[in-house]
Amino acid sequence: MLSPSSPGMRIAVLLFAAVVLGTIVWGGLSRFTRKKEGTKAEPLVHSPQVPIPVVDRTLLARVKDETKIQRFTNEPEAYEHLLVTATRIVPGTLRAMGLPEEPIPPDTIRRSPDLWRGKPLFYEGEVVFLKPPEPIPGMRDFQRTEGRLRTDDGETILFAVIEPIPEGITLGSFARIEGLFFKLRDENFPEKVEKAPFLVGPVLRRAFRKFPPVKELDPDLLATIRDGTDREAEIIEDLPFYHLCSWVANRPDKSKWRRSLPEIEREDAVHMVHADGTIPRGASFKIVAELLWVQIEAAEANPLRVDFWTKAWLYHPTIGTIYVKIPGRVSKTDWKTGDDVVVFGAFMKRYRYETGATNSLRPGDRYKDVPFFVSDDLLPLVILENEANVIFRAAVTGAIALLIIILGILVIKDHRADQELRRHILERRRKRRRASIRKPH
Repeated sequence: MLSPSSPGMRIAVLLFAAVVLGTIVWGGLSRFTRKKEGTKAEPLVHSPQVPIPVVDRTLLARVKDETKIQRFTNEPEAYEHLLVTATRIVPGTLRAMGLPEEPIPPDTIRRSPDLWRGKPLFYEGEVVFLKPPEPIPGMRDFQRTEGRLRTDDGETILFAVIEPIPEGITLGSFARIEGLFFKLRDENFPEKVEKAPFLVGPVLRRAFRKFPPVKELDPDLLATIRDGTDREAEIIEDLPFYHLCSWVANRPDKSKWRRSLPEIEREDAVHMVHADGTIPRGASFKIVAELLWVQIEAAEANPLRVDFWTKAWLYHPTIGTIYVKIPGRVSKTDWKTGDDVVVFGAFMKRYRYETGATNSLRPGDRYKDVPFFVSDDLLPLVILENEANVIFRAAVTGAIALLIIILGILVIKDHRADQELRRHILERRRKRRRASIRKPH
């Protein structure tokens, strides 16, 4: 059994102290690299579900466009059916229904119009004619606007949409129509056209003839961004947005660019939400925050040719909420609320959104202003081991080992000295005993 003063007990105490010290050093440094788990068990990211309207093929089979007389008229029942169907088309619906990647040549449609009746098609071209909006019988919330596009190949495409024509689209604008093919049409006004494909869709959208990858930011284009008023802050201007998305995605040395970005601070965000112009459009930052929500939604037609957008809402400990939009799907799909994330993005504008707060709260709680960023991905926060930590740990480990060796040597020397002292004392006792025996009484 070991006594408190025995060498074995001393060495045991030293080893215990070394283990405690090592645990403090290694464990204390490791706590800063521990990844926090999300607070929800269910992943946040889900594939978007889009409605697929039912097209009445029997009704469309009655549509005729073989003769000129047939092409001058619209079968009212079938036409109204497609207008009603257009109300159920949302971003991603036509793609789910088989929208082709490239426009189908009109001559292909003319050869077999029955094969394409009711199928999704799209064309892009210059707006050459727009009729005033007209009421649609039985549809109070929508109006019909008919018009024409002229493609770069000189083909005329007729269309009808149920949503208002966007403010930025006028005669001469380059636009895109996505819709369901109704029939071939002939018209004499304002110009004579024959066997022109007629599409019925939800809305006419802006299009872009060319949109090469953006290598440098265009300050003149970014200057068109407006967020000075609350109304302006609620709108994300499409062309500057696509410009920033392309620029962020086409950094020549993305890893070097990311390492060079400063981390966003509260002062930066204050300038952003006040829209005072201190932080320039396109200024890039590293954002380390907690994930509040992430959502993938089907994309409308766009010059980047992305099929989906990812929206992410982040919570920064000193800034609060930050809104980020990413072209495409995020590379990681098992996100959970509370996950630590990092975003490398470009600032676009102050963004104002409706919070959904009830009327019982203050009026100012109904809307919120947040910084809006464009990024190319949402990444998990991974804190790499610092080389200085490794060196420090190695040094401390070496010092602890050296201390154990030195103390062990000292304990052994002390033990030997103690044994020598005991031997010397025992020898003296033996001599005294022998002397007392020899002494005569």
